[in-house]
Amino acid sequence: MQVIPAAVGQSDGLLVFWDDQPELGLLFPRSVEVVADVRFGAGRLFDRDCLILYLFIGEQTVEIYLPESLPTRFEQTASVWAFLCAWDPEALKIRYGETPADRSKESMLLLPKLEGERLLDRLRQFVTLTKDKIDEGATTDAYAAGDAAPAWVVRLQQLLSELEHRQ
Repeated sequence: MQVIPAAVGQSDGLLVFWDDQPELGLLFPRSVEVVADVRFGAGRLFDRDCLILYLFIGEQTVEIYLPESLPTRFEQTASVWAFLCAWDPEALKIRYGETPADRSKESMLLLPKLEGERLLDRLRQFVTLTKDKIDEGATTDAYAAGDAAPAWVVRLQQLLSELEHRQ
C-alpha cells in the first residue's frame, strides 16, 4: 500500500507523517508496528522527485513517498530529506484522519535495528549505488545513459556530505 503524506511534523522526538486516508487504520491496526526491513527507492509523484521508503511489516510492503519538502504547521514547509538525514530515526509515526493533530489515529513504526547499520546508512548505500549505476552508464526510466546524476541524487549527496562534516 502507498502512503502519500500531506504534511510532516514531530511529536515525542519522532518524525510524524500525516496522511488523511482513514483506511490507513486498517493498514496499521496497532498503535505500534514492528518493521522487519527497510529499503529506499526513488520515483516521482505529482511531478516531484520523491524518495520512497519501503517498509516490510509482516506479509505486507508499505511504500511511503517522501518528497523533498512537505507542509508543516503555520503554512510553512519543511525539508523532509534534511529531517530524515539529521534525525536518523529509529522510529516514525504515521497519523491518519482528519487533522495532523489527531493523536488518537496514529501508529508508531519501529524501524529495525540492523547490526551496525542505521536508517541513514541504508540511505547512503542507496544514494551511492544509484550514483554508481549512473556513472557506469546504466539506464533506468528516470535517466538515460550518459546523463548527469539527477538533481535529487545531487541534493541527497549534499545533505549527507553536510551531515558528515557536522559530526
